[in-house]
Amino acid sequence: VAPQIALEDIAALSDRPDACVILDSCNGVAARWAEATVPERASFLRLVAVLDQGDLVAEVAALRASASPLPDYHQWRVLESFKDMMEELMGRGMLPQYSAGLSRWNTSAVHRRVRE
Repeated sequence: VAPQIALEDIAALSDRPDACVILDSCNGVAARWAEATVPERASFLRLVAVLDQGDLVAEVAALRASASPLPDYHQWRVLESFKDMMEELMGRGMLPQYSAGLSRWNTSAVHRRVRE
């Protein structure tokens, strides 16, 4: 699961107090990853994604508070985050006004529609 995630990425969670609270403890977090089942690794990955999104929101808020323009990278990240949410909600049948004519089970069609 997630070969793009290195053990060092998981170990870095121990440097984040917010992650340690969510994980109940960061003691041995790298060892916990190494021994984790697929569902447990999926939970770790969701945590990493949530923390990353939180960092993005904080960065955008700081830029807005300082009246700085939003760099292209941040604009792209915000847009991609929005598209990901749209795909998830459309895939659950929660946004019928955007998914008219699509089967929610046809994930590639939902993906294409969001990316149009």
